[in-house]
Amino acid sequence: MDESQKATPEASTVEPQIISVSHPEMMKTLASFIYVNGTELASNNWDVRIAFGERLPDGSSAARVGIVMSHQHFKALVQAVTIQLAKLEEVMGEIHFIPVNIAPPKAD
Repeated sequence: MDESQKATPEASTVEPQIISVSHPEMMKTLASFIYVNGTELASNNWDVRIAFGERLPDGSSAARVGIVMSHQHFKALVQAVTIQLAKLEEVMGEIHFIPVNIAPPKAD
């Protein structure tokens, strides 16, 4: 290990603060996580589909994973994410972002 890879005493004593809303049983059993910075949503009268991907520096996108869920589970997810965001902002302060204008598709 070279000098740049050694932890400083200050850095090694700082523990990440875990902000969790629900019980982490599933988090403990996951083999891996993926990084995403882009999301696309679609829905029909049966379910909601969410595609997670990565927006790359060259402007392209790479799909990473997709999930499909019932409308009821989607509503529960939105509620859990809203609560998690509020708890995170209590600790970290307001998270700023540039809103995306999501326009419905034009009818032909």
